[in-house]
Amino acid sequence: MATLHSIHTQRLVSLARRFQITRADEAAGHCLSLSLDFALVAKHLHDIDVDLVKWTVADDPAYVDHWAVILHGDTVIDLTRVQVDGATHLTAAMADYPANFRSPRIYPASLLAKPYTDSRTQDNARLSNRFLWTCGTRLLAFDLKAAARHRDARHALLALREGRTFLGLFMLGCLTRALENRARKLMSRLHAQPDMASLVKREERWLPSSPSEPMPLWSSSVHG
Repeated sequence: MATLHSIHTQRLVSLARRFQITRADEAAGHCLSLSLDFALVAKHLHDIDVDLVKWTVADDPAYVDHWAVILHGDTVIDLTRVQVDGATHLTAAMADYPANFRSPRIYPASLLAKPYTDSRTQDNARLSNRFLWTCGTRLLAFDLKAAARHRDARHALLALREGRTFLGLFMLGCLTRALENRARKLMSRLHAQPDMASLVKREERWLPSSPSEPMPLWSSSVHG
């Protein structure tokens, strides 16, 4: 006889197949947003509250963290696993992740669900600065509370170090986005300017074709 746990597992795996991305170029940078999308639908369709796991990714020029969904125990549903090591299987054990995926920390998806939903109403494919700030501060507060509850100084130091890294990356991201917006505005103004080739052709129509032709009246006033 199927238990409630096994029914939940089957439903989550079945649902995850609809969300999984198996191409690395499409999966890149979407681990958090896709995991939250999945969590919201799991809650809406099956009334299942899921937890997320976040790894710190070291020695990687492209990513600083990675997110997946806890299925049960040490097993996760990774909707963008292909960007980790090229594998496309949907579930995996946390112990099977590369050595540079460090310090896995578990958070309830509900911690980020509301600000994520609010940010998606902005009709923007990128996660907004407001959501990223809320995400970083909520995770830091959650980690510090957990460390205080367990009287774990090492966990508290790790949380503070993660918070410092987040702040630096957040400021850099804000600066990058500001520069991108400025560049788009400048390009828009540039494209709005009259075409130089058409201006040259228009001026050429005013120039005399030979020395025998009379100069325009306005030219005599220039030289007196």
